[in-house]
Amino acid sequence: MLKLEGRERAYDPYIAQLAMVRIAYNAGDEKGVFATMNRLMDMLQKETKGTGIPLWSAKEIFDFCGRMTPTKLHDALRHSPELAEGGFDYWDDDVIDLGKGT
Repeated sequence: MLKLEGRERAYDPYIAQLAMVRIAYNAGDEKGVFATMNRLMDMLQKETKGTGIPLWSAKEIFDFCGRMTPTKLHDALRHSPELAEGGFDYWDDDVIDLGKGT
């Protein structure tokens, strides 16, 4: 699908950042994981237009990472005040509603 849309390389910056998270994790570097995971979440939340990935895709990756990453390894409140109240599905309510065909 991505090849057909001409975006096959659009995810490269996110994959590279995730690789940095993995390197820090494998080294047992919790501070490194914390820093690199926060950077990945910032990228997903704020930089999607520059790389050309669809907003819905960034949302799904953001939500998944937020739900799967232990709290001690990222700062959820840093990414959006809405996360404090709505959890990692805040995009559904505030940014994009996939149920309405947006």
